[in-house]
Amino acid sequence: MTRATYRFRAHALTADETAEADPTLYAMECKGCGQSSDGAEEAKDGTEWAADHFKANPSHPTYREHIARSYRFEPREWL
Repeated sequence: MTRATYRFRAHALTADETAEADPTLYAMECKGCGQSSDGAEEAKDGTEWAADHFKANPSHPTYREHIARSYRFEPREWL
């Protein structure tokens, strides 16, 4: 019978800042009608969309921000 040895390693979840990571995207969603801005790499693009949407629809004063950011597990010390 063979005997197996196992080693365990801690990992930490961190924002993925490697070159192959997807860019962070920001979008705003109107809570009144559900319309949303396209995802953009600049957060101000979503807030500009929300301001324009509110000007066109004064009865829609509430919005939700969506942020899509890549994460990855990084190996840490052996346990």
